[in-house]
Amino acid sequence: MKRTCGRLFVLSCVLISLNLVATLSVNAKVVWERTVVEYQATLGESVVVGVFPFRVEDKAVTIESIRTSCGCTTTKLEKMSYGPGETGEIVAHFELGSRVGPQQKFISLKTNDSDHPSQNLELKVYIPYVLKVNPRFVYWNKGSESYHEQTVDLISDIGSDLRIVSITSDSDQLKLRWEAVEDNTHRLFLRPEIPEGETPFFRVIIKIEIDAPVELKQRVFHVYAFMKSS
Repeated sequence: MKRTCGRLFVLSCVLISLNLVATLSVNAKVVWERTVVEYQATLGESVVVGVFPFRVEDKAVTIESIRTSCGCTTTKLEKMSYGPGETGEIVAHFELGSRVGPQQKFISLKTNDSDHPSQNLELKVYIPYVLKVNPRFVYWNKGSESYHEQTVDLISDIGSDLRIVSITSDSDQLKLRWEAVEDNTHRLFLRPEIPEGETPFFRVIIKIEIDAPVELKQRVFHVYAFMKSS
């Protein structure tokens, strides 16, 4: 009797082990070559393409839906159902538009796999700055006997190829000067000078015109200076 129970116990363990292996095998359906694509865009590019290849193993799978994190990103997939051993790829198209700097776009998938019903893919893109203005807004308190000088950094991923054509303001109460401080950075200095008897400006728009030996989507940038009541 004890021997029979022992055999039944061993047999049960073997069956459980085989069951676990089969379950793991069945659940391992989609293998992704990559789930994150990183891309360094260049000036003049308008679209970035990210490709996410995959392979289906052991059991057929159906991709039920694909959603992107914004309307600027679209996806393409040849078909929605794949059998064991089949390969495919999701191709994501990201329209850069006027965006600059680091960008993260997500693609969310829903499948008929009850154990792994969702998968997130990520497209990470760095779009170079033609000119990054930091800060874009500067302030002084109205009524001071003298006004301190403030600075604005003009940073470009073009580097030393960037040329500042002109920097002008729409008020003669704001004095401007600028200089290169690094290969990729110019510094703009602003100081209000209010003649006696004149009312200090409320807002001044500083216009920055640039040029470079590459195609530029934007050549004019702005800084805004305000005089506010203390």
